[in-house]
Amino acid sequence: MEPVCLVEPVPSSGALRVNPAALGLLRVLARPLHVLAIFGPCGTGKSFLMDRLVGQGEAFPRSPGIWVWCLPHPTQPDQALVLLDTEGFPQQEGDETKLSRLFLLNVLLSSVFVYNTRSEGDPQRQLDRLTYVRDLPRVVRVLDESWENSCLLSSVLPDFVWCLRDVAPDPCLDEVLEAMDHELDSALSSPQDLEDSPSSCVQRLFPCRKLFRFCSPQGDGGHGEQLSPAGQLHPMFQKQMGRFKDYALSRSPKTVVGNRAVDGVFLADFLERIVNLLSRDEPVFLTEICNGLQEGSNYSMGYPVDPMGGSPPSRAAASAAQPLVLEPKREHMVPLHASRPALPVLAKVAPSTAQPGAMEEPMCLIENSPDGELQLNQAALALLQSVRQPVVVVAIAGLYRTGKSYLMNRLASKDQGGFSLGSTIQSHTKGIWMWCLPHPHPRRAGHTLVLLDTEGLGDVEKGDTKNDVWIFALAVLLSSTLVYNSKGTIDQYAMEQLHFVSELTEHIKVKARRGDDAEEDTEFVRFFPSFVWAVRDFTLELRIEGQLVTEDQYLEHALALRKGELGSAVCRRGPSPLVSCLPPPEIRPRGPSTPASRPLALRARPSRSPGAQCCTNRTKIQALPP
Repeated sequence: MEPVCLVEPVPSSGALRVNPAALGLLRVLARPLHVLAIFGPCGTGKSFLMDRLVGQGEAFPRSPGIWVWCLPHPTQPDQALVLLDTEGFPQQEGDETKLSRLFLLNVLLSSVFVYNTRSEGDPQRQLDRLTYVRDLPRVVRVLDESWENSCLLSSVLPDFVWCLRDVAPDPCLDEVLEAMDHELDSALSSPQDLEDSPSSCVQRLFPCRKLFRFCSPQGDGGHGEQLSPAGQLHPMFQKQMGRFKDYALSRSPKTVVGNRAVDGVFLADFLERIVNLLSRDEPVFLTEICNGLQEGSNYSMGYPVDPMGGSPPSRAAASAAQPLVLEPKREHMVPLHASRPALPVLAKVAPSTAQPGAMEEPMCLIENSPDGELQLNQAALALLQSVRQPVVVVAIAGLYRTGKSYLMNRLASKDQGGFSLGSTIQSHTKGIWMWCLPHPHPRRAGHTLVLLDTEGLGDVEKGDTKNDVWIFALAVLLSSTLVYNSKGTIDQYAMEQLHFVSELTEHIKVKARRGDDAEEDTEFVRFFPSFVWAVRDFTLELRIEGQLVTEDQYLEHALALRKGELGSAVCRRGPSPLVSCLPPPEIRPRGPSTPASRPLALRARPSRSPGAQCCTNRTKIQALPP
């Protein structure tokens, strides 16, 4: 088919109107859809770029509104490719309401959203011309609870790809950008002064942000470059176009709330609902729209992506198998705000691995603000969202200045670099830091190891334990193996410091309704990680009443002697606890121990989602120096 007008502005009212003929073309598409939309200033070559994406001449016209082109996907035979080309916005202010609505439609309909500009002056100023992005959290909502909308909205938005056109040819810069996996954040020059600047909004809202540079299609004749003959594309432009094409066509199909792929019938009805709401200046509630479409008809939609390309089930079957309902429950909340990420590169992709999310160095995931509130680093969150493998999450907690960061570096086999170490009496790590690495254990090939280093507990500079409890609770909820780090022996003082475990039931509830303590503790086992106690600088012989004992027997003996809630909390609030006694580096361990290999938990099970079957295998830690 040739491109046809999908949405056009009504000159008399400024409202948007959907072309029924174009909707009919969409409704015949029964496969999952890969929807690529392009938006940007006038005269920047948007239509040319879309034509080149599918190897055509001049297919898209230069006309107002949004034009659609439906094609077979060139690399995924089980998908259909839908291209959306939108009129450009002028250099000066135009009909901002109409342009904002066109932008919102592009974002909500696409699986890959392309922002196309020319390189004129400071490139970042071109990104800041996308002022319409500020309207996203105001107009579009996943649920009607505004306090959590930004986080939920980020989970349903498409990939954001910035195409910077007509740049000076620079092969070295292209190689650097490719080595950085075309991450947009690595190219932005400096932090913005305002939280609501378009650059900051893009970083905060879109989970995946990429940058692709393009020289002039015929070359500009500068920097020693030769102009290409008329009708021929410059070799460097062709190479850059190939990289962009490989990325744009390899992304996942279009999904809606609940991570469900959609077909053409759903997309057509979805478009009609959104245009109707935007024309009336009403907010767009995505969950409400998707639920309404799912319940109101019997056609296929919202089915999970089938990697084998099988036929989608009916909408009713999909609904019965996986209801599209979001029911957030907050029994008690701590403020957890999204911090404004810094624009320079925060974590570099390790050059030795192409695994998504792999990091050369750790980065802050959750930080403590000066007023005591917890803040999420959106750049770290985006990095986590890029990981498509199962994750094994090992978190470490314990008193401050006990060598937690050093132990985690040893787990990653890093003698230099890694988690930052302190050498003074003051606590060093603040908040929770994250490090994503390919899992080194052969039994966990194809997994990503996520190390979480937490702020030390009991810091006298804090003044109270409220923040400690929340840091500890987050470590428990995020990890598949929790390492509790202490020094010396398992004595009365060390046991008393485990009051954080006994306080977890005050802050974490498995169910909304209240039940008895025994039932609650049984439920906790299904959700809590494996618990490992690392006793550092241990120099004693593992003997009880003259008999050699294992490290685990040492812990069980200590817990049996401890009467009351604190001792039983360790046993009842999670899977069977383990202990590892780690001598100083110059002292070899005495007593029975296991053969030395990795220092910590590399055979731990992957992280479980709520409701998953509890794993009964116990994690074993080797007795190694810190």
